[in-house]
Amino acid sequence: MKKNLAFLLFSFIAVSVAAQYKYEKEFRIGEAEVPEQAVSFVDSLGFGTKVRWYREVGYDTTSFEAKTRYDRQLYSIEFSATGTFEDVEIGIGANDIPEAAFGLISAYLQAEHGKYKIEKAQMQYLGEEGAVLAYFREQTGQGGLVIHYELVISTKMEGCWVMMEYLFSGTGEFLRRSQLTLKRTDNIIF
Repeated sequence: MKKNLAFLLFSFIAVSVAAQYKYEKEFRIGEAEVPEQAVSFVDSLGFGTKVRWYREVGYDTTSFEAKTRYDRQLYSIEFSATGTFEDVEIGIGANDIPEAAFGLISAYLQAEHGKYKIEKAQMQYLGEEGAVLAYFREQTGQGGLVIHYELVISTKMEGCWVMMEYLFSGTGEFLRRSQLTLKRTDNIIF
């Protein structure tokens, strides 16, 4: 009984810790290694520019990501391990976030961290695959399209500099956060 209780307690702690930290490593791959469904989706966006494919490995996830530059913006299109569409992210400046949403985001980050620096900002489009495709083909908003903002910040926590990733709704409401694990190693580095 005590062993079962200890195992359950350890499992709970391990799951809660994993939910707070995020690790990703990308490996460049060829298009032939990507599920056909993902390649077809990216082709239908009609970028007409070179697309680079990556396999992204996390603590317990694997996904595929297409990256390209189109119309002077960086695009990242992410898919599950089976090729199911997840989201399109476009690199933006923090000043590109609408003022009302940015005000809520700034207030939240200020309350959480005091001092911080925005290192990266992205506008994230997700939802029904057809709605996302229609938006990027015709620039028309349809039902089923959801917009979020993803920010990576650097800040000091417990005396150490850390990188945090935050996700906010299109109106600036907090959705989730993760501490980024920048380099994973099993070796002691001197």
